[in-house]
Order: sequence, then structure tokens, then C-alpha cells
Amino acid sequence: MKRNIIRSAFLAASLMAVLTTALSAPIRVLAEETEVVSYENLKDLLKEGNVSLKASYDSYNDNVKAYEEMRDTLKWQQLNLEGKAEELKDSDSEISSVYSSNAASLKRSSSQLTKQIKTMTEEKSTKSLEKSADAMTMTAQTLMNSYNQMLCNIEAREKSVEAQRASCFAVTTRHGIGSATEAEVLSAQKSLAASENSLNSLKENAAQLREQLLALLGIRDSAAVVIGIIPEPDLTAIDAINFAEDQQKAVNNSSSVQNERHARAGSTAEKKQKSQKVETAESEAAASIEAVYQTLLQKRTEYQAALEAFESASISYQSLQKKQEAGMLSNTQYLQGEASYLEKKAAKEIAGMTLYQAYETYRWEIYGV
Repeated sequence: MKRNIIRSAFLAASLMAVLTTALSAPIRVLAEETEVVSYENLKDLLKEGNVSLKASYDSYNDNVKAYEEMRDTLKWQQLNLEGKAEELKDSDSEISSVYSSNAASLKRSSSQLTKQIKTMTEEKSTKSLEKSADAMTMTAQTLMNSYNQMLCNIEAREKSVEAQRASCFAVTTRHGIGSATEAEVLSAQKSLAASENSLNSLKENAAQLREQLLALLGIRDSAAVVIGIIPEPDLTAIDAINFAEDQQKAVNNSSSVQNERHARAGSTAEKKQKSQKVETAESEAAASIEAVYQTLLQKRTEYQAALEAFESASISYQSLQKKQEAGMLSNTQYLQGEASYLEKKAAKEIAGMTLYQAYETYRWEIYGV
């Protein structure tokens, strides 16, 4: 029974199956008022709404409940027989002995069921279920991160398109009075069309990511559903990483390493082969988190550069606003400057989200997900 429960939970963790079935699965409708899908609450939402994951947990809980009901039934009957045995102890010792004997048998069976329930509810028995939930949570985090990055790009690109429209209008106007060539007009129109197409593509991708995320969570999309933001990266936590310690944890938590360590080996040759396989698995796990850690460090550096570029852009933007207030800029010039500022702002925010995701990936690697 225990093996069947774990096997079912493990099979449910297949992300390809999850993403395939999510779009056609029954979905929840959140309250009519605004409902925010928060990053911190993704795992709970998955447990509540993802059909595959919920079925795995329901199956597990149903099995535990069935054993508990059997145990409680035996316990009640045991107490009932013990009571009758006590009542007849003096008047009918033979029947009292029968009751006592049956009560003792029920007690033994009840104790066995209690042990089984304990085994079923131990951490090692629920580990595969939690790993399934963790794997889906990691997927949901990635989708949510990508969706938010798309929104940042859309905000910056919308302002860029607005600036290009103003520029295109200005060139067309100048062409009307003979101060711009036909080629300049065509070039401006072509540039505007390319930016508009790019903006539309970003919006389509954002819509797809939103659909995939909500389908994975089992939530019906509506105007009332708001996907929350990605938390700011914790630079203090990142800079305080003890990589050597984390690497050892990652190796120990690796499913490949655990499988090889627990593999049976009887003969000397089998033991030697097992030792080699364990060593290879440990080496691969160590190399895997090493690569993830190096990516994290790279994203940390990129975020710092984007942060500094944004701070510089903020100073320029303040100067731009003052010039606009003083009437020293045309509308096109101001929009172009504002678009440049928003591009740096988006780059900073995207770098922050990328860094946060890299840190999350690093942490998942430690946990063996």
C-alpha cells in the first residue's frame, strides 16, 4: 500500500503531464472582488487547484483516513469486549475469557494499524508528494517571473511606440512643408510598424504566460484575477551563501545520488560497481549546483550593473522633466527621453527578477528539486 501511494505521487509529478492536462482540467472561479495571485502563495494554490497534485494528495489522505477509520473501529470494539469481559469475570469466567481473548486480538490489530498510519504519515513517506508539489511550484514560479518580465517590457515598449508615433507625425508634418524627404517618412513609418509589431508580440506572449500559469494553478482567468509581483532579490542572503555547505546538501538531497546509495549490491563486483556509480552521481550533482551557483553570481553582477544604469538614468530623467517644465523640449524629445528612462527602469526590474529566479533555482537545487 505504501509503495503504491508513493508511486502514484511520483507519477503525478510529471510536469509534461501537468501542463498538458491543466488547460482542459476543471478550474476554480475566484471571488468576484480582486484576487491577487501572490508569489509566496503559489504552493498552496497548487495544492488547492492543480488537478493532478490535488488528486495525489486526496488519494494519500483518503488512504490514511481509511486506515484511521479501521483502527478506530477495532479500538472501539476492543474496549467494548474488554468491558463485557470485566462484567462477566465473576459470573461466567469462560465467556469472559473469550471476550478477553478477542479484545487482545483486536488490540494487536489496532496497534499494527497505528504503526502503519505512523509509517504512512512520516516525512519519508510524504517526501515524494512534497517533491511533486515543489516541482510544480518551481514551474509556477518560473511562469510568474516570465509573465512579470513581459509586463515590464510592455510598459517600456509602449512608451517607445508613443515616442515613435510622435516622431513619425513630426516627420510627416515636415514632409508636408517640404523639409523632410519621402525616404525619411517611409523610414519613420517602417520603424514605427516594427515597434508596434514587437509590442503586440510581447502582449501575446504575456497573455500566453498568464493563461499557462492560471491553468497550472487551476484558476479561471478573469479581470478580477491579478497576478502579483516578484519579490525584490535579497542581496544580503545571496552574498552570505556558504557554497561548500550548500553543495554538500545538494549532493545528499540529489535523487540520483540517493538512488545509487540505496541500490542493492551483494557480490564484491556489484559493490565495486555501486561505489563507482555513487561517485559518478555525487560528482554530477556537485557539478550541477556549481553551474547554478556560477549563474547566480553572474546574475548578481548583471543586476548591480542594471541598478547603477537605472540610477544614472533617474538623474537624467529628473533633468529631462525640468527642461520639459521650462519649455525647452518638444513633445517628441520628451517622449523619447521618457522612453529611454523606462527602458533602463525595465532593465533594472527584469535584472532583479532574473536574479531572484536564479537564487530560487539555487535553493531548489539544494533541496534536490
